[in-house]
Parts: sequence; structure tokens; C-alpha cells
Amino acid sequence: MNIVKQRYIALFLLALLLSACRGAPFKQTPIQLERNMFKQDKYIPQDVNTFFPDKRAMRMPVEGTVARNELKLNTEYYDGKDKDGNLVKHIPIPVTMQLLKRGQNRFDVFCTPCHGRLGDGNGVVPSLNVGLIHPPDYHQARLINAPDGHFFDVMTNGIRTMMPYRYQIPVHDRWAIVAYIRALQMSQNASKADLEGYSISDSTVAAYKQQKQAEAEAQQKKQEAMQKAMADTSQSSEQLASKGEQLYKSMTCATCHTVDGSKGVGPTWKGLYGSKVKLTNGKTVTADDKYLTESIMNPNSEVVDGFNPVMPNLSDQLSAQDVKALIAYIKSLK
Repeated sequence: MNIVKQRYIALFLLALLLSACRGAPFKQTPIQLERNMFKQDKYIPQDVNTFFPDKRAMRMPVEGTVARNELKLNTEYYDGKDKDGNLVKHIPIPVTMQLLKRGQNRFDVFCTPCHGRLGDGNGVVPSLNVGLIHPPDYHQARLINAPDGHFFDVMTNGIRTMMPYRYQIPVHDRWAIVAYIRALQMSQNASKADLEGYSISDSTVAAYKQQKQAEAEAQQKKQEAMQKAMADTSQSSEQLASKGEQLYKSMTCATCHTVDGSKGVGPTWKGLYGSKVKLTNGKTVTADDKYLTESIMNPNSEVVDGFNPVMPNLSDQLSAQDVKALIAYIKSLK
């Protein structure tokens, strides 16, 4: 074969090779040896299916369909209520040290910002005075005597300004938090008899009692100072009422108390001053300066009949002059 033939053959092969290069994306279906595996008759999510009137390929599950492991027949565990819809009195799972430690961990993460590490309601968020209702103290008689299901239900569904945590906290962890709340209540209200058998000396118990006594005396002095300050008449009633109206709005009193006579979470302030008020303990008192001061500084001591004891304790956020201004505003609504 001469050199000319070799060149022609080389050029032919080169042309044949270049003909396979299209220079653009290949749009035709490639060769399919197993066509049924390559292309299947199926619908992908959000696809159109003209067989149905709504033309949706994705169909709603049959009524009553329950996802795997989601059949929640145990209402006491999953809802905190018995078959009659009443809140369960006791935690429906065994309370172990492991459960308490888990509850402490979850409580520190989700609850302490508002409720504080002791459950006294003095967390970081309330101290910022950002307009939220002050969380209740877990150590008051109302919550000590509340059923365990109450705490689970509040965590699940929320209450007042507290958001529901059903999606953030699993069911088991919610019960763990309930167990830890009970432990907190016991820790702050334990008697000497409760401490028998533990390595706690009499001096420790005595120191705790002295601390509580000192706190009570400090509170008493604060109330006396407030009563003394209440007697100050340096500001006019109009000035005090104006300041009280500002506090009414900034302290979120308006969340529960109306000023137009309409019904609210708490008693309306319109016409309240000087009126006769029936309390939950059966007594009837006059809504004067003394009663209103006590209601603001110690809100759950004398609750008006027909209302729940849900008002937060504002004694750490209000000065004596603030209380006087609020009462002046209430007087102005008479």
C-alpha cells in the first residue's frame, strides 16, 4: 500500500470519527436494552393525573388511616387525661432517677428562661420586663395541689402567654419535666420529717428556716415602706392617674383587666374602687386603697370570686409610687 492510499484511509477514518461528535446535547432516547426497567409507568410527587377530577396524582389517605407507630390509644400517657377527659392525678410512667435527670436537663433547656431554676418564676425573661405576664411560682399551694396532668397539659397546649411545646418536647420528656417540677416543689417545701434518713444536719435545717424568716421580714419591711410612701401626696391625683395609665399599658395589666366594664380574665377596673367585692373565701371587702395594694403586691391572697388566681406577683417590679399611681388610675375610672 503506497503512501497516498494510507492518507486516504486515514482521512476516511478521521471523518468517520468526527461524525460521532454532534457538538450539541443528544435529545433522542438512547438505546434501551431493558426498556421496562428504564421507563416505568408511575407518578412522582406533585404530578398531574387526569384520571381524578382534581387532577392530583397525590391522594389523601383513607379516613382513619394511622401512620406506623402512631396509634395513640393510651390517652393518659399521650394526652395527660383519662378516658373521661379529666386530668390524670399522677404521672402514668415509673418515676426513676434516670427520668428525673432527663427532666432536669429538659427543664433547664426549655423552662428556666422564664420559670427560673427553682421554679419560682424569676427567670431571665421576666427580669427584662418585656411586657410578658410573670410566670407563676410552682411553690404556691394552687400548683402544689394541682394534678400532674395539669403541668403536662400546659406544656402540650400552652396557657395565656406561654406557647405550646408539643412539637419541641416529646411526650416522654414532658412527663420527665413534670417529675422534675414535683422534685423542685418537694425541695423547697420539705419538712424535717421529710428529711429524716438523709445526711442533712439540724443546723442546715435551722439555717434554711432562718433564711425563710429573713425573707418574710424583708417582705414585711418592704410593705411597710410602701404603705409609708403611699401617704406621700407630693404629686397631684391627675399626675398619678396619668402615670398609672401608662403603667397599666406597659405592665400589660390591659391583658387581663378592662377599663370599660367589659368582661376579662380579671375584674374590670371601671367602677372597681369603693365597690363591694366578694372573695373566693366567702368574705366581702371594700375595694379601697388597702385592698388594692394587697391585691397588686400579693395577688393570690384575696382572689375575687369567679376569677382564677392567675395574676403574677409584681412586687419586685413595682415601687410604692407605682402602686399608688395604679390605684389613682383605678380611682379615676370610678
